Amino acid sequence: MPTVAVVIEVVSPDDETYEKFGFYAAHAVDELVIANPATRGIQCWKHGASGYIEAAASELLAISVDTLTQLISWP
Repeated sequence: MPTVAVVIEVVSPDDETYEKFGFYAAHAVDELVIANPATRGIQCWKHGASGYIEAAASELLAISVDTLTQLISWP
């Protein structure tokens, strides 16, 4: 497969999640969903003309960041 529609990343200590955005853009990944257990937060990013833009919801997963954050059973 040359690409995927959505990538879900879980941030860990010394993580390089945000440094991978260029790689994902080069492979035409439509959305990135990033879960950060340390902050108990979720971010969603959509691929746009000039890179990734943070979004309030994932269109492909049909869920808002707020709802997804509430549904996760954080450690």
